[in-house]
Amino acid sequence: MSVVLDIAFGWPLRTWARSSAEVAERPRRSEPWFARPRSARDMAPWWISKTEVDEPTVVVGVVTGVHGLRGDVSVQNRSDNPDRWTAGGSVLREDGAKLTIEASRRHGRRLIVKFAEIADRSAAEALRGAVLVVPESSLPALSEGEWWAYQLEGCEVRSVSGRVLGIVREVIPNPANDLWVAVDAEGNETLVPALADLLVDVDVVARTIVVKDVPGLTAPEESPKEPPEETPEETPEETPEETPEETPEETQD
Repeated sequence: MSVVLDIAFGWPLRTWARSSAEVAERPRRSEPWFARPRSARDMAPWWISKTEVDEPTVVVGVVTGVHGLRGDVSVQNRSDNPDRWTAGGSVLREDGAKLTIEASRRHGRRLIVKFAEIADRSAAEALRGAVLVVPESSLPALSEGEWWAYQLEGCEVRSVSGRVLGIVREVIPNPANDLWVAVDAEGNETLVPALADLLVDVDVVARTIVVKDVPGLTAPEESPKEPPEETPEETPEETPEETPEETPEETQD
């Protein structure tokens, strides 16, 4: 499964392996609802965060700007929990400072959030670019065959035959099945659908994922075999018929 942050404290994106019987079409890449041109900050690993908190944390949002004069901020949401930003919830800054959600509303592809600790526009400006996190310990236990997205990102993906597909850089939520984006050393990208009959082993502790070899998906496309060229049959050369030599007619004297 694939995971994203939830609940009052916010779960990260969750992902799971579906049966291919549930998925009829070949997976297509779809952008998250907050898709936009990515900055260098967005491309940095976001599933974990270096903070002054005494335990590992998971990112649930990033403050991208200021809205209005009362201290409201624009937040890029990285949680799929619909209650993540409800009033009364809280998140942490990377320095461990707590921010209490006073109110929030959707604004286009982003959220406008009012934190109780941010009183005016000046304080909101100081929060611009802040990464918002929650403790990893706040996440619920998952069933077998389910993983949080941040656990998968950074894992190496190999096929059964030993072909290295790359490192998981992103988990893309998709209606049919989630897609795990693996990028190899040359920058080649492989979209690995989270299907139970494709995944052989997922070990988030060892940071490895093993998948089956599927031509055109996790293995090179098999080129169609060309039929052997037909060699034209050799026809025996016809030998010209021998024309009997004409004998000169004898003339009588």
